[in-house]
Amino acid sequence: MKNINPVILLLLFLTLLNIPGCTRPFAIQFEKEIHDFGVVEEGEKVNYTYIFKNNGTEPVTIRYVQPSCVCTRILEWDKMVSPGTKGRISVILDTPRYNGDVVKLIDVKTNIPEQKSIRLTLKGRIIIPIELIPLNSWLGEVNAETEFLRGSVEIKNNADTSLKITGIIPPDNDITYSFTIIEEDQRYKLDYILYPPFKGKEKVEKKFTFKTNNEKNEYVSHKFFYYIPSAPVIHSLSFNSVNKSDTLDCIR
Repeated sequence: MKNINPVILLLLFLTLLNIPGCTRPFAIQFEKEIHDFGVVEEGEKVNYTYIFKNNGTEPVTIRYVQPSCVCTRILEWDKMVSPGTKGRISVILDTPRYNGDVVKLIDVKTNIPEQKSIRLTLKGRIIIPIELIPLNSWLGEVNAETEFLRGSVEIKNNADTSLKITGIIPPDNDITYSFTIIEEDQRYKLDYILYPPFKGKEKVEKKFTFKTNNEKNEYVSHKFFYYIPSAPVIHSLSFNSVNKSDTLDCIR
């Protein structure tokens, strides 16, 4: 078999590309379907825009975009994208009360028969710069036999910089507490005890406030709760209010 001229092969390939039907009518391609936003502090907002291109010959319709949870919101998206042009889907992730690795999914519904649903991923790590363990404490219910209430909280540094506790503001002067350095610049512990008489009524809420050298989190607080039942109400009946005849009837 004789060798085919490379020029002829190239011309044949270019001819095939121009045959109707070789280019798909619907085709969409995202630059990134998975975005890793890295490490952010709790409370920050993560903004990202997914970019895609219509590589087909027909317009692409993005019917709707559905995130997996309410913490992820869709800001806007291009609902109709012409052939050869790019579209965008902008999202924002709210991070309050998150700590650790997170993965959020976003489903994109299209008019493409082969790609009716496309899943996008937003992931990363969220840290609480100054973590209180526990954030809140329940100390229990007070009764006549309660000798004391005891609680403790650990202050943990999750940031890259050193952490110093420069001040402690107790809820009142009647509480006894001790402060311990577990690991310099990283971990601290506060132990506290409440002695009677216990002040307050029913569910009592108090807090310790710590002043730190962190500019973004200059003050952090640990709340604790306990319960003081209301005193029982004793209803007394005056003898003078009772009818004498009724009293005699009872004696009989």
